[in-house]
Formats: sequence, C-alpha cells, structure tokens
Amino acid sequence: MELTTIIAERHLQLDIQGERRAVVVRIGPVVPSGRNWVCHYQILGIGNEKTEQVLGADSMQALLLTIRYISVRLNHWQSSYNLTWDGKSDLGFLPPRASEKPGDQA
Repeated sequence: MELTTIIAERHLQLDIQGERRAVVVRIGPVVPSGRNWVCHYQILGIGNEKTEQVLGADSMQALLLTIRYISVRLNHWQSSYNLTWDGKSDLGFLPPRASEKPGDQA
C-alpha cells in the first residue's frame, strides 16, 4: 500500500560505494482506529519500502511514536551506509534511545 496522502516528507541521499540513491521518508495523516489512533509512514529507496503503521493512545502519541520509529530505522541504516540529509550526516530526526533497535515499536 502506497501512501496517497502525505503530511510530511524528507528527502535523503544514500551513497553506496560511490553510487548515489534517493531515499524518501513519508508520513501520512494520523487517523482514528477504534479506540486508538494510527499513523502510517513509508521509507522509499532503502529497506522493504512497505507502508508501516504505528498506533498511539491519541493522535499526538501516534505521530511522535512514528517519528521516533523512523529515527530508529534510519539510525540503523546509517550505521551501515552513508545516509545524509542536505549533505550532512545529521538526518534531522531526534536520535533514538540507546536501547531502541529496528523492529522495536518505540
């Protein structure tokens, strides 16, 4: 499922042995889902590119947890690849906690 509505997007660059590729991070709107709220996001250009979802108790928590989870995934890839934003290694996301790893729901 590709995100059709995007509320925020960030363009990053990936450099693998001199080959540059675009990586795009997209966040969809936060919507109610039963008693919770859900926020979908997608990272294109690296990884499986699937649309993922993060649940929160309210819309703010769903959005903040989504941004945190994106940060965890990007931090993991940055340790293996040269991932940059506007030519800098700081991708503009808050750094993940030391204990957070990809696959953890933040």
